[in-house]
Amino acid sequence: MGDDGEMADAPDYPHLWPWELIDPEGIAEVLCGFRKPWWICGGWALDLFLGRETRRHDDLDVALLRDDQLALFRHLRAWDLRYATPAHVLEPWDGRPLELPIHGIWARRSTDPNASWTCEFLLNEVRAGQWCFRRNPDVRRPLDELGDERNGVPFLRPEIVLLYKSSDRSPKNEADLAAVLPRLTGDATLWLRTALERCEDRHPWIERLA
Repeated sequence: MGDDGEMADAPDYPHLWPWELIDPEGIAEVLCGFRKPWWICGGWALDLFLGRETRRHDDLDVALLRDDQLALFRHLRAWDLRYATPAHVLEPWDGRPLELPIHGIWARRSTDPNASWTCEFLLNEVRAGQWCFRRNPDVRRPLDELGDERNGVPFLRPEIVLLYKSSDRSPKNEADLAAVLPRLTGDATLWLRTALERCEDRHPWIERLA
């Protein structure tokens, strides 16, 4: 149980907690001076790729490399930082190294237990100098091919975002695929299809990517 008890016993589900109304440009301001790579991910990343806001976003996620977690802790030392356990419990983070299966860090500007969350940072794995998919380490990508940027805001490439979304075939994720698929390059489509085949060879998106 964490310091305040109430938060540590709380399920890690976004719809149960208030989230700050913030966009990618706002996160870029928060991370000004943070000298490690980071990328907007999730639905906001797809909107940055498309150059338009396609739907309402309940929260905002930021990807960074697991090796850079201590730099994040130092950058946001005055914030309330919590890590999500496999049991969907939020625990206070004091900067100690977080290892798998822990990969999510919730962040808010205030330690007030009623304060809104600003964003969630998602730790990504690196092996032999390459990004590797947490759910299947055989799926890899060179670090310099992870992201792109729009108006100075870095975002995770759409094929990588869609790979993460593929595990949840919700109407929202299906709509995200439909919006992005016509804009994917041939190389991006091939990479995503190959990654899906390695993770779940009967995934219904594979045929759509053929």
